[in-house]
Amino acid sequence: MSSVAVAPHQVTELDSGLRVVTERMGSARSVALEFWIGTGPTDGAENEAGLSHLLEHMLFRGTARYAPQEVDRLFGAIGDDLNAVTTHESTRIEAGIVAEHLPEAFDIMADMVWNPRIYAKQLEVERRVVLTEIATRKFGSHMRTAEDMLSSAIFDDRGFGRPVIGSAESVRGFSAGDLRAFHRAHYVPGNVVVAAAGDVDHDALVAMAERMPIERHGAAPPRPPVSISPPGRRVFVDVPDKRMHLALGGPGIGHRDPRRFALPVLNAVLGGTSSSRLVREIHWKRGLSHKIFSFADRYVDTGEIGVFVSADPESFAETIEIVAAELRRLREQPVTPEELQYAQRYLNGRAALANEATAHRAGRLGRSLLQGLPLLSIDEHLDRIEAVTVEDVAEVAHELLDPERFSAGCVGGWEKDYRAALAPISEALAA
Repeated sequence: MSSVAVAPHQVTELDSGLRVVTERMGSARSVALEFWIGTGPTDGAENEAGLSHLLEHMLFRGTARYAPQEVDRLFGAIGDDLNAVTTHESTRIEAGIVAEHLPEAFDIMADMVWNPRIYAKQLEVERRVVLTEIATRKFGSHMRTAEDMLSSAIFDDRGFGRPVIGSAESVRGFSAGDLRAFHRAHYVPGNVVVAAAGDVDHDALVAMAERMPIERHGAAPPRPPVSISPPGRRVFVDVPDKRMHLALGGPGIGHRDPRRFALPVLNAVLGGTSSSRLVREIHWKRGLSHKIFSFADRYVDTGEIGVFVSADPESFAETIEIVAAELRRLREQPVTPEELQYAQRYLNGRAALANEATAHRAGRLGRSLLQGLPLLSIDEHLDRIEAVTVEDVAEVAHELLDPERFSAGCVGGWEKDYRAALAPISEALAA
């Protein structure tokens, strides 16, 4: 076992490979406790899309020692709701607990992670739940559908190009044996981080982790390399709607890229705030778009940057012309010092406010350790944002906002209108 103190954090790696990271918050009377598992849709073969998400659901279907109703009853008495989230690269189990009940909460959550009951009868119940989620997603948010289509265009329908939740076809095909095999392969100590923030004693939490009866050891299988498609792909989904919905973008940069602090500044200037260029030009000045914003998502080794537009058919082409003009302007002209300062203050204000919450701190610790990132204090993070220069933003903008790198996800009933409207962005998208 090895321990490292990186103020205000403490990190211990057990002999099994399991890592424990904590941050004590003096004024807190509660603890945010999270188990991070390095697994997601990027780990599975094409026919395994949605397997990690379905397994997350099964963690709540009871354990070797606790029935499902017992887990709910016990957690109701000691803290906040027990929850779980699966992303493209991880699954996390999370809860807020009154500090004195941390041992009971840890015991239950650890048993969920290491010893879930995965039986066919319970699987059928959760399968129906997930299939309902998929149907709701498909026919609910056109914005989410467009973003899914863009991801599939950028990442070649593999890895990050597949929805975390999977497809109805893939979810129907999973057996209890498939889930048990996936669990054995990926839920191993070297692929798990326990993170906690609040009124927590690091050594006590480490002692709890050491007492866990874990039968298997080692690290998870290596992940496949990221697959990125050639640019210029246009994926169209024909659904009846009175508006046109477009997600436009290309590959971004990952969490390990040294330019990662300049990226959110660029996004804030482009369309990430209510005072950004796109929102100001399209919404405030002209009232053209029902919804307009930019996004910059980061994964470990790659990312995705783009713009989402939802507009009436009559104003869609004009809206895209403005988007094209603003993309060119950001690549050709540097942001102003005033824009840079506003973006930095916006980002650092949000970061400082979020840092007051125990759950935010635990999540930042768990994610950073799992992804091999430096454990920065809040002051170090704010300093990195403040250190971003106009030149840093220009460098990222020139590379990432090149329309020749872009693909598009289109949702609506006017495919020919999409092609015509996308001509100012690139000829490939209009073809």
